[in-house]
Order: sequence, then C-alpha cells, then structure tokens
Amino acid sequence: MSQNSVILRAKLLEDALLKSSENTALLVAPVGFGKTTLILQHQDNSSSLSYYINGADEQWQRQVESILEEVTPDTTVYLDDWDLVESAHWQEVFVLLISKSCRLVLAGRGINSFNRLPAHLLQTCTLLGSEKLALSYSDIVSITSSDSLIPPSQIFSMTLGHPFLVNLAISLSPSSCSIAELHQHLVLHPILGQLLLQEILEGLSEQDSSNVRLLCINSQLPKRLFIEPEQLLISELLERSFSGLHVKSETEWTLLPVVREPLQKLCLREDTTASLLAYQALAKRYTSQGDIVNAIGLMMACGEVKLAVSLLRQQGGLLQWIRHGLGNLELILQQFSTQEWFAFDEVAWLACIVSLKRGEVDKARKLINRHYHQDSFDWSVADAFVCLYEGLNLSQNQREFFIRLQGDSPVILKGEHLPNHDGLSAFAGALINNILLLIAIQQGGVEEAEQYLLATRAYYQKELDADYGEAFLDIHQSHISMLKMDAESSSRYLTRVSSRVQRLFSQDKSIRVAMFAVKRELAFYKGLIPSLTVMDKLVREVNHSEAWFDLYAAVYALAAKTALHHNKPESLVQWLRLAGEHSQKHRLAHLDILLNYLARLALVSQSQIEDKFAAYISPLPKQPSSLPWRLQQLHLELEMLLGSLSNKRLEQALLFSESQKHTLLACQCRLMLAINRDDETKLSQEIAIVEDSGFLQLIWQLRSWISKDRVTEILNRHNRTRLILEPKKEEGSRLLSIKESAIMALVSQQRRNKEIAIELDISEQTVKFHLKNVYRKLGVKSRKLAVAVLAENLPEE
Repeated sequence: MSQNSVILRAKLLEDALLKSSENTALLVAPVGFGKTTLILQHQDNSSSLSYYINGADEQWQRQVESILEEVTPDTTVYLDDWDLVESAHWQEVFVLLISKSCRLVLAGRGINSFNRLPAHLLQTCTLLGSEKLALSYSDIVSITSSDSLIPPSQIFSMTLGHPFLVNLAISLSPSSCSIAELHQHLVLHPILGQLLLQEILEGLSEQDSSNVRLLCINSQLPKRLFIEPEQLLISELLERSFSGLHVKSETEWTLLPVVREPLQKLCLREDTTASLLAYQALAKRYTSQGDIVNAIGLMMACGEVKLAVSLLRQQGGLLQWIRHGLGNLELILQQFSTQEWFAFDEVAWLACIVSLKRGEVDKARKLINRHYHQDSFDWSVADAFVCLYEGLNLSQNQREFFIRLQGDSPVILKGEHLPNHDGLSAFAGALINNILLLIAIQQGGVEEAEQYLLATRAYYQKELDADYGEAFLDIHQSHISMLKMDAESSSRYLTRVSSRVQRLFSQDKSIRVAMFAVKRELAFYKGLIPSLTVMDKLVREVNHSEAWFDLYAAVYALAAKTALHHNKPESLVQWLRLAGEHSQKHRLAHLDILLNYLARLALVSQSQIEDKFAAYISPLPKQPSSLPWRLQQLHLELEMLLGSLSNKRLEQALLFSESQKHTLLACQCRLMLAINRDDETKLSQEIAIVEDSGFLQLIWQLRSWISKDRVTEILNRHNRTRLILEPKKEEGSRLLSIKESAIMALVSQQRRNKEIAIELDISEQTVKFHLKNVYRKLGVKSRKLAVAVLAENLPEE
C-alpha cells in the first residue's frame, strides 16, 4: 500500500455529467463529503472553460451575471452551496443558466431544496448522494500507509467511507496502536465535536432535537417503539442530517459509534434536563412493549436507580417476576449491584426469584431471612416457595395465612400488587395454591393435593396467559394420578402436556425435567426400567434446574434403583457425588437423609464396595413418619431388605397412606404386611390389585419373598419378562436395536409417530428413520405387519 495525500476522483463527476441527458449533475450530501474538493479536482482536470461560484458568497449573483455572455454548451459552471441562494433570486438566475445549455454542477447539503428545481431537471440529471460520494475500501487502501497498525478494513468499518472521518482517522493512525485507541481519539477530537455541533445540532427544531437525543441514547434504536408517523420523522432526520453517518436497517436506526458518542456528550452538555427526560421517555416506550430489561438498563445508565426500581415495582413485585423465564430475569438483575439488592425490597424480590430458578436455594433463603416481614405478601410467598424447595412442610401459621388470604377475612398486607377489594388476583391465587399443592404431594397428601390442584386450575381459568401454569398443572395431575395408581389417566395427562411442552416450552428446562421425571417414574412402576444413559441425563438436568425436593428425591430414587438393576453401582457413586456438589450451593433440608437411604440400599447388594458409599452413611431417622413420603417409602424398602421391618411400622405407614388417599404407598404397605404375616390369601388379593393397575414394579421389588415361578407367570402375562428379568435372548431377538424395540413397543400400543416422538424425546423424523429400518429387517411394509411378526417371534422362557 502506498500513501497519497489526496484521492483523485474527478472521473466520478465527469461520468455523472456524461450520463445526464441535460449535462447536469447534483451533488447532495452533508458537510464533510468532499463536494468542493471534487468540484475543484474536476475543474483542474478539465480542458474547457469553467467557472466556480459559491452560493455562500454575497457576490454570487453578480458573478453569474458577469459570465453569462461567455458561457457556451461546452462550458462547465459549478454552483457550490446552491441551496443557500435565496429562493427569490434563484429561479431568475437558474433560468438564465439553463438557457445557455451549459454543463451544470449543483452542490448542496440537503434534499429538501429539491422542490426548487424543475421536475424535468430532476428526471434528467445525475444525482451523486452520500453513498456515491463516500470513499470505497480501495480508496482507503490507496491513502493508508503501508506501516499503519490499523488496517484499512477497520477504518472503513468505523467510518463507512465518510471522507472527513476517513481523513481524520488516517491522520490519527500513527498515534494509535489499536482500533480501540483510534476510536477513542476520534470520539474526543475537538474538530469532530465542532463539526457535529455546528452542522447537526444548531438549527434543529425541538422535535428533531428530541429525536437526536433518542438516537444518541440507544446504539440501536428499534423502529418498533414508534408509530408510523414518528418513524417517518426520524428516518427523514437521518437522511437530512446524518446521511452517510448511519447504518441502514429495516428494523432499527443505528448511528456510527464515532458519531453517536460525541453527539451524546454534546446533547448532555447542552441540556442535561432534556437528556434525562429523553432517557425516561425511551424507557417508557420499552416498558409499554413489555421490554423491562432495556427500560431498567436506560434508567441505570443515567444514574436514576430509584426510577429503575420503580419500574420493577410497576411490574407487580415478586409474584409477577415468577412468570418470567430465567434468562430475562438474569438480564434485569445484572443491571443492579449487590448493594442495591439489600437497599431495595423490589430488587431483593428479583434476586430471590433468580436464585430459586437457578436452584440456589441457600441464597434465596438468606435474602428472605434478611427482608422477611410478616405483613408482606411477597415475602410470605417467597418463604413458602423456599420451604417447598428445601423439602420442608409449611408451618400451621403459614397455612392459615394462605387459606385466610383466599377467604373473606380481611388481611392487612403491604405492596402495590396485592389483593384488592375483589380478592386475590388470579395469578396470585394460582401461585399460592400451586405451592400448597406441591407441598401436599411432597408430604404424601394426595387428597389434599387434588383439592389445591382444582383451586389452582380455577384461578388459571381467569388468566388470559396461563399456558405455562396449566402445563405444569397437567404434570402435577399426572403425578397425582400415578400416586392413585391410575396409570391410564396419568399417561393421558402426560401425552397432553408433552405435546404442549414440545410446542410452546421446548427450551424451558424446568418444565421438561418435571415432565420427564413423572414420565420415567410411571414407566418404572409399569415395569419399564430406563437405561443408564437416560437416567444420567435426567440426574444432571435435575441438578441444574429449579427442582423442589419431591422432584429431586423422585429422580434420585429412580436413578439409584436403575443403577442397581443394571448392576452399575459406579453410576450411583457418580450421581451421589453430583448431589453432594449440588448441596454445597443448593441446600435441601432432607438431602443428607435421602443420600443416606440410597447409599444403604446400594450396600445391601454391593457390600464389596462399602468404601465408595461410606461418606453418605449416617444413623437412620428415629421417626421416619415425620419425613416426606418418599423418604418414608425408602425407609420401609430398606428395612424390608434388611429383614428388620416391623408390622407396627407398616401399620402406621398404611394408616397414614390410606388417610391421605395415597394408593401407591398403601398398596406397597399391604403387600409387605401380607408377606410379613405370611398371609397368602391377602397377598394374592394385593397381587391381583397390582396386576389390574399395571404397577408391576411393586411385585418385582418383592421378588425375594414371592416364588420365582409366580413372578415369572405374572410378568409373562404383561409382557415384562424381557424388560425386567432380562432372560437370555435368542438370535432373532437381537434383530432390533434398543431404540427400535422401544419404538415398536409404542407402535404396538397404536401410538402415532408424533406421540412416539414426544414419549421418547426424539424427532418425528428419527421415528420414521427407525421404522424404515424395522420394516427392512423384518421384511414387511406396514406397521400392522411389523407388530404381528414381532408378536409371533417373542422369545419364550
């Protein structure tokens, strides 16, 4: 690359004149685009007679009159700053020039003066606007020093070829060793500031000044924030005053950073109050469109922390924040410092919800302990939420508070989004009942949970946007149906919610983890053991999502039983270690007890690796009946395996489960009691109930106390022998892969491809791919024939 002081572009103007049928060229661009330089270059390069006249010169009219006698068609007349000529004199002089049929070059700053030109001239002249007058990348290369540390491409990106900015950048390049330093030198350069002040800010109307402030505040100002007439005004302002200084886009307005930053400082210096009002006005526009992240960011950017906090308050406080996705909430919280978490209740609410959604229960608990006061609706709800995640039951006072809140009793509360004279808002009522519902499930109160579920659903029916909440309700409904041993109803709700989640919430980890946990547990009770890969994925996801204790315990108990079934205790060791790491930041009240039970279950069959589980072993609870029901269940199963389960403890557990309508736990207790009492008649009755429900896992886990022939006969009747007992397979049974077998099992249940995809968490295209492979292997061409062939070739015991 060579270094030249001037770019010779006379040919650009000559080509424009030749292209025009009337030999007329219009140069229209703001100051800084080198219009005068181009004219003078062309004049120096021309061999014919030419005259240069500047419209800013008071003698311009006399100069025009003095040359008229000498002007011929070959003469070139350059009229610079022609738009500064008064309209009254312009028409008379212009007619005289046109009558001479000479080559005419008119240079001006804006397009608004076009209405002073005849229509036929506008149609026949050649227009050189800011895009044509801007320097190309090749032009910048030609004037950049070969030893410059700043490459031409970066100068071009920074300036978009604006001649003044390019020349200024190149003059500053030797003192800059990086693009960041060059950017800073340009922004602070006094000549640029003077140019922006004189050529853009001075003389603007009040409306234009207001719009310039908005353009300076946002690096990318979205057009969607403005109605159509406002968009037209801003677009016209950009073309008039910022031509060549902004990036064109269909969706937003973007000034060049090297122009926007100094302009922003000038606006602030000229009128601080107006600039502050511009920030507030723009924040209001964002808020009106639900973009609270940018609205708060603007308030924080101008130092108005209290106004930013007031925007949080306008959103309705903690209850409303629960509606938002974690990503959006994290972006908002990032606008505030930790000091502001403690200074403002509203920011603390936000930090509390983000902590909960991250699974950082400890941090949420600390915030609650610091800010909690009994007459605060928000903090009472937050406290109940954390109790749920910690695995704790609500105190009697907490329950009475929430129940009274939904009744007729007057409750004095603080906050702006609280119950009004019409009672609780629909969302607040749904949220409260949701918490009570999950805590009831956690404690094993199935009947109570159903009541809260109905109340929650009734509240959601009053909400316009309740898809997310209703999807979660379907998961809870499926869970409750499973605890009632109603497999058909549970599956139906899972199918419905799976479709909704895939359609609306496919990226939401929390709802997907909750759904898959219920789906895997239901399949497990029906005798379908998940693979280690499936459980490993679920365990990792539950450790990185907002999992309440019951969900966490369900996944971990299932994972432990899966690992032991596959004789892979090392997987369980790994998962227990993950839980230990998880507990360092996300403490759960009963996590140590849960891991203790799982480690002890592993040692019953894997005593040779006792050292791997020793860290989790501690004395068993003396009163397991006070624990969440899943821990009670693990206690019973462990004592049954150890041969230390007393009838008294079973009777207590049975009484509890029957009083709570917890059919699953009650059935399990009755099976164990029948075995303990050696009551064959009662055992046969309970086995018949289990067979009828399809919850064959309850029989399988008691296989040590039931004859092998009897277990095998039961499992054969329900086509579970291959899945649970894993008999030796014949060559033919190896024909299909695990995934193909799983798909065909669902095909045999007359499931459609879409339902199979949802059930197995794969795409419909993958389902079709596997089905084609199955047809090829079996030599059939339809689903019906494939099912028939597989049924005929099932391996026998």
